[in-house]
Amino acid sequence: MLMNADMQNSGLLMKEFKQKDHRGMISGIELGVKVLRAGVWEYQQNDSLKLPDEMNRCCERFDGFFKAQHSGKNLKWIPSLGDCEVKSLIYSKPYSFTLTTYQTAILMLFNMKEVYTYKELVDLTKLPSDILNPQLFNLIHPKMGKLLIKENPKTPNMAPTEKVKVNPSFSFSSIKIVLVPTQRHKVGLMAKR
Repeated sequence: MLMNADMQNSGLLMKEFKQKDHRGMISGIELGVKVLRAGVWEYQQNDSLKLPDEMNRCCERFDGFFKAQHSGKNLKWIPSLGDCEVKSLIYSKPYSFTLTTYQTAILMLFNMKEVYTYKELVDLTKLPSDILNPQLFNLIHPKMGKLLIKENPKTPNMAPTEKVKVNPSFSFSSIKIVLVPTQRHKVGLMAKR
């Protein structure tokens, strides 16, 4: 019952948010948020992810909107439950990727620079290796067309100085590619109050 109420209230809140001047589009990102009560929903949390500036501006804008309506209540952002749809502009086809928030944060770094060392990815995302590695592996995996390329493809582990770059010749049979594990809930960037 509480979960259904959360989902209904969250839908109404997003509808109100999208009626603002920005129409839910901030820094070129269309934001979708589910606001859930703490203690009602189970989740595994990692607070260490450093969101890219564009995503962070979205969260700050929604946070201000929420606090203006609900004084005394705070949001706790939970990127581990979110997913994002990212459209590419650099390949021969207009690919649309469904990614975890973590994968999105990793890929958005490549808007700034073409090549990163593994250590730089750790430092910039603030993700511990036990979370970063599987997210990065999905982006490097040959089954998914190697969206990213690692310097030493034959070694399963990442050395701190190993380089990772975008695969300029990425190609996939479908233009819609889902890299989110199937057991995840599709809820967008989530916040708890």
